Amino acid sequence: MEREILFRSAHYFTSNGLFSHFSYWGINYPEKGINTYPSQNNKTEIRCHEQFTGLTDKVNCKYFDGCIGNYFNCKFVVVWDNGWYAEFIETKKKRNLADLCDDSVHIGNIHDNPELLK
Repeated sequence: MEREILFRSAHYFTSNGLFSHFSYWGINYPEKGINTYPSQNNKTEIRCHEQFTGLTDKVNCKYFDGCIGNYFNCKFVVVWDNGWYAEFIETKKKRNLADLCDDSVHIGNIHDNPELLK
């Protein structure tokens, strides 16, 4: 299966620890490595890197590791566990993400929208 190889890095403010923004990059990123991104005069730090799953929701929004989706009023987080899975927030049960994509909607991510994890 061919898919687009994309990653995103989550940046957080060093002053208060709050989420700032994502930077996106692909497989052709310069060889110097991922930590060469400018960090706004050391005002932010990269806390994690997340990979694109190769899957999208029913309106073609890309699912990355850490995205939050809604599947028939049940929220889930996209996780890697020897494959891409939707881990449902309330039950902690996992389902194959590919099986849910046609009926799911991307509603946020664990960085921008931590309140959705409740």
